[in-house]
Amino acid sequence: LKINPNYAEAYNGLGNVLQITGQTSAAIDAFTQAVHITPGYAAASYNLANAFIEQDNHDAAIKAYKTALSAQPDFAEAHNNLGYGYERQGNLDDAITSYAAAVSNQPDSACYHYNLGNAHHLKGAAKAAITAFEKAITLMPDYADAYNGLGSALREIGNLDGAIEAMSRAISLRPDCAKTNYNMGNAYADADKWPDAITAYQTALALKPDYAEAHNNIGFALKNQNKLNEALAAYQTALAIKPDYADAHHNLGMAHLKSQAFTAAWPEMEWRWSVKSRTCKPLLTEKPLWQGGRVERLLVWAEQGIGDEIMFNACLPQIAQQCDRLIVSASKRLIPLFERSFNDITFVEAHNKIDEALYDLQAPALTALGQCRTSLDDFRATATPYLHADAARADTIKSRLKTLAGGAPIIGISWKSMNEKLGKRRSLDLPALAAAIPPDAFLVSLQYGDVAEEIAALKTTTGRIVHSYDGVDNFRDLDGFAALVSACDQVISIDNSTVHFAGALGIACHILLPFNPDWRWGLHGTKTSYWYAKTHLHWQPSPNDWQGCIDSLQTCFSAQRQT
Repeated sequence: LKINPNYAEAYNGLGNVLQITGQTSAAIDAFTQAVHITPGYAAASYNLANAFIEQDNHDAAIKAYKTALSAQPDFAEAHNNLGYGYERQGNLDDAITSYAAAVSNQPDSACYHYNLGNAHHLKGAAKAAITAFEKAITLMPDYADAYNGLGSALREIGNLDGAIEAMSRAISLRPDCAKTNYNMGNAYADADKWPDAITAYQTALALKPDYAEAHNNIGFALKNQNKLNEALAAYQTALAIKPDYADAHHNLGMAHLKSQAFTAAWPEMEWRWSVKSRTCKPLLTEKPLWQGGRVERLLVWAEQGIGDEIMFNACLPQIAQQCDRLIVSASKRLIPLFERSFNDITFVEAHNKIDEALYDLQAPALTALGQCRTSLDDFRATATPYLHADAARADTIKSRLKTLAGGAPIIGISWKSMNEKLGKRRSLDLPALAAAIPPDAFLVSLQYGDVAEEIAALKTTTGRIVHSYDGVDNFRDLDGFAALVSACDQVISIDNSTVHFAGALGIACHILLPFNPDWRWGLHGTKTSYWYAKTHLHWQPSPNDWQGCIDSLQTCFSAQRQT
């Protein structure tokens, strides 16, 4: 450079040496000078971009990669690294485009296929990710990261056997990777293989003792085995490592609720708005959060599903006593039922933005519940029915059902949950449920969704008839559904919104529960619910053992016949 100050290649070489020796800022100056001398110098622009990446200056890096590609459009490495820059910005669409260009220009690069798969996976396109990961593995059969990515993507589409197989291969190739062992634990957890999940998480912790996520997930696995004290300890360990870990706080709150330590639970539950898996959108408002006490105008807003709205609204009469005007947001389908059931409370359709001129303070429904329920006695004191179906409509339905039943007891049944995450664990096959109910009972479907084929198949194979009441759409017409539930002598259902209608309406209800259901049903083996007076709980004695629930239900029927 002393001999030739305009020697661009020398500046580029100097930049490489400076970067290798950790002098990134000086390297950037050298690469910049090389590009200034020779604007179309693709290699120097590429190296400049890489140096910017080291400084986390992704905007500048992207600009430099584009400059390199303008000079050399088939520069596969630049396309790949441009994808990385976009990915770091959270711009996954452009990252995928760039990685795809890298693959197009150099299709035999396993690394580029892997990066493309990873971007697809981050975007939630699991099937496209699987294709890319499999191509990477074809090109490099011992590519541990690709097997790990493949396992994670297979887990996303519910292919748990494939996920476990892929992660096992990744671990065999690189057993010292904590992340892969952690991912293996997640796949086992999804498959309800809780002891195996814990073993995998413990392996991850042996490799990385401060792995807060692994401690948290051990807690979740222990909770699902009804080992609450051990689960609480695991969550607290996770929080000792990572005090602002929202998922661990939320899980700790759920475990406290399950163990009925309500005072300890409610503050932890406020972390629910920060958990990764949150699906409910919070209210957009500038109004302060209600934290108890007297208020002139209060908005309580719905935050979860239909069953939650019904359940949490048990506390509305108590809250109404603390304000001059109580406004409650609710699903549109529930408003007619709620307006009939709660006097002097204003109901508005649930949206994430409600006119702030209507209220002074606001609270999400679960937060409001926490202000009123700090002990088991608080729940039991309000376990009486609080919803009221349309009496005339219920009488009409009851009359029609009685005629069809010919004096037989009218039993409403529901056997499946549409919950995307937990529905499979909660759901029971219709033939198994029908076989558990005395043959002289007249069965009425309270199941929402299209179940006509299931009902027809039951009749064909067993001769058992489940009556579908045509005058009510069990999903859309919830006021009519409440009348239909009220027309039944009793209800038998798995854990879905049906049981909340029955409980809040005061209809005798048998609830068939998985081994570790939601916190609201209390400790495993409890026979009755502290939420609803006329409920009987039937628990799986071990994971996925529905026969235990059915045996418990049939024992109840035997006792009824004897009395």
